[in-house]
Amino acid sequence: MRGIIHPYYATLLTPAIALLVAQALEPAVASPGDATHLRRADRLRASTWMLTLAGSLLMVPAWFTATTTTHYGVNPSIRQAPQTQDPWSTGDAAHRYPPAFTARLSNDATSWPAVLNGARQAADLQLAIRRPVLPLGGFNGYDPAPTLRSFQTQVATGNVHYYIPATGRGANPAPDPWWDPGRHGPSQAQAIDSWIRHTYRPTQVDGVEVYDLAHAPRR
Repeated sequence: MRGIIHPYYATLLTPAIALLVAQALEPAVASPGDATHLRRADRLRASTWMLTLAGSLLMVPAWFTATTTTHYGVNPSIRQAPQTQDPWSTGDAAHRYPPAFTARLSNDATSWPAVLNGARQAADLQLAIRRPVLPLGGFNGYDPAPTLRSFQTQVATGNVHYYIPATGRGANPAPDPWWDPGRHGPSQAQAIDSWIRHTYRPTQVDGVEVYDLAHAPRR
């Protein structure tokens, strides 16, 4: 299996493991006379501490969850909580793109109104228009989905409309620093991007440079 692995996620299990270990060791650390049956007062005190610890551990996740759900339209990363702007996000698409352009995509009848490089930029725009947006290459660009052949089929059947290149000019998004489609050699995302640029002409739609895969004349 090849992909992105984050071993540090295991640290999130530390509080839960610590709580379970404390519960398991509680009888063992009691005085010899109370090894089997702790005194009622001690058991009550221990239970109070356990509940206080558990509540403390749950406060921060609950706070982050509440903040994220109330600001779900800001950007796609859960790292945003409790912020309104996430430094890991590629930006708030609702404010970056012209309102006329996002409205156009929101009312687009195709299955995929827009295609972008990478899942993060696609997620930003999808939150802004509340319509499906097709990401090329997944999070980092080298995931083999969609393939060039399947993408060409989608275009031929009229299911894809605009390809939005990450040029960083005007209203177009800047290149995502995490998007590296050539990291493991030639990728499907690179093949799709190359095919689009050699097959279609770029055009301006509401101030955004796009490749119109549905109606634009071929080169």
